[in-house]
Amino acid sequence: MTYDWDFSALIHYAPAFGRGVITTLALTAIVIATGTPAGIAYALLLRKSPNWLRRILVFLMDILRCVPVLVLLFLSYYAIPIVLHGSKISAFGIASIGLAAYLGAFVADVTRGALDTVPTGYIDAARAVGLSSMAVFWRIESRYVLKVTMPTIAVLWIGTLKNSSIASIIGVYELTHIADMTIANTFRSIETYTVVALLYIAIIFPLSVAARHLEGTLGGFKKQPQE
Repeated sequence: MTYDWDFSALIHYAPAFGRGVITTLALTAIVIATGTPAGIAYALLLRKSPNWLRRILVFLMDILRCVPVLVLLFLSYYAIPIVLHGSKISAFGIASIGLAAYLGAFVADVTRGALDTVPTGYIDAARAVGLSSMAVFWRIESRYVLKVTMPTIAVLWIGTLKNSSIASIIGVYELTHIADMTIANTFRSIETYTVVALLYIAIIFPLSVAARHLEGTLGGFKKQPQE
């Protein structure tokens, strides 16, 4: 069986694919810009909370991490307007909230784990020279956590870019949604998804290489002995 490849039908939709790429990148940027600091803040809240509250917060974080992102977006699509008492919010806004919450849960868990592994020797040495608790956090702990978690968080960011394709199910006109509309008009499924795959590869491959380079650059810091 042979297949008659024909990409000429897609030329007319090139501007639409361009808009889809822009929407995908914009959605990803917003999710990263909101979900990452939210996750870090949640991890810091976990650290400062009493044991009973910490257990509740960890439970909520784990629940959010267990829900498939597809299900989370559907729940967000129907629940957020109810929570906002019928206020209008775009599909793009709902996708941003849902994906940011999903990313934030994973960032919180990664940050929490890194905070728990800060070598006590670093902290004791900083306190021995008279640094305050706040200074110890900003000069020692935050820098250690940043170097330890950045490779993992970079991978989570790449995953966020790929997860943005799921936003098409609630009507966000990102790259995958544009592909579905193109297929409905041209009936060239294989060609359309080939173009979409190539576009994602062109965006994600350099980021993946950069993430591996970052992991190699910072990996040595994680191997220092804890005291």
